[in-house]
Amino acid sequence: TVGAAAAPSITPRDNLTSELDRAAFVALPAVYELRTTVRINALVTDGRRVAIGRDIVIRGTAHGVAPGRIVTALHLVRPSTERVLVELRALGVPNVPPDVTGVRVLAQPVDRVTLRRAGTEALAVGCAAGDVPPPIDANVLNARSESDDLQLLAVDGDVMSPTLAVVHEQTQNTPVAIIGYCGQAI
Repeated sequence: TVGAAAAPSITPRDNLTSELDRAAFVALPAVYELRTTVRINALVTDGRRVAIGRDIVIRGTAHGVAPGRIVTALHLVRPSTERVLVELRALGVPNVPPDVTGVRVLAQPVDRVTLRRAGTEALAVGCAAGDVPPPIDANVLNARSESDDLQLLAVDGDVMSPTLAVVHEQTQNTPVAIIGYCGQAI
């Protein structure tokens, strides 16, 4: 069960709150919890194929960057071999190799993920207090950057969703806030 995100206890008109906290509040509607289900068919090690047939779930953060476009970390959609092995061990799958050396993961490509907007009373329009906003399906596009660990997603019919602007004028020592769903990795 996905819980509501912890929300800042501020409002946009709260003049006693720092600029950084107010900016985080304004940006929150463009922040999504991401859930990726990856089907692991088998592991190949030492030339042997070991059937697995299990799903692993990877959670993380995604951000709206343009109408109907969401960006997330590529490793949340295409997890590393090490992450796959950790998740399989956590599920109690037997015979998972202790080391990633020489291991190849055979997984079904992920073409859809599930997103959920931050669940706050102020932002969950149409939801009662404490309700979790409904999930949003997103398509995994063939637009990714391996070197930058970025993956682009598309949400049909969500063209009016809030987005975060990329600002290039910031300089060294500019305060920043990271908004997301942290602490979900094993």
